[in-house]
Amino acid sequence: MKEMKKYDGMTIINDSGIKTVFYDITEALNIKDPRNVFLNGQLFIELQCDGILTEYFCKGETGYDNRRRSLFSNFLKSKEMSYYTKIKLLKELEILENNQMKKIIDKKIYTSLKAIGAVRNAFQHNLEYEEALKSLTGDKFVFLLENKKLSDYEDVEQLRYDFTVETSSLYSSLHDLAFKI
Repeated sequence: MKEMKKYDGMTIINDSGIKTVFYDITEALNIKDPRNVFLNGQLFIELQCDGILTEYFCKGETGYDNRRRSLFSNFLKSKEMSYYTKIKLLKELEILENNQMKKIIDKKIYTSLKAIGAVRNAFQHNLEYEEALKSLTGDKFVFLLENKKLSDYEDVEQLRYDFTVETSSLYSSLHDLAFKI
């Protein structure tokens, strides 16, 4: 018996006990409630980061390698591995490309990752949208596509729109990066 459930950007199909999950960031970012857009968007980005870290540390295709992947994946979801810890780790990792060591993520991607996390935190820890906007302070959090500091936003809907654009672009960049590792 085939059963299908849809949630914010996620479709789960259970076909005779076999569960398959499909993720759709576009669907997750097109929700009306800005808070859910910010929370879901950051989660989708974090899943991409988890995939890159898992690929980097757990390459291989044997049963043993799959076991290592599973254990590492569980570690990435533990309380010891916050979103910011993961992006700091990503910032330090290198790969060999054209006989030279190269950072996996550049400064632009790192800046975007920090901004996505800052927006998520602001709306996770403040019930009132105005308070959340006020908590986005400092110059270090910038949406690169708009070249706009988060502290400059006064309208939640404009932030939501720019967050959606930034997150979609970042998601694609991270997806492409995963194949280079």
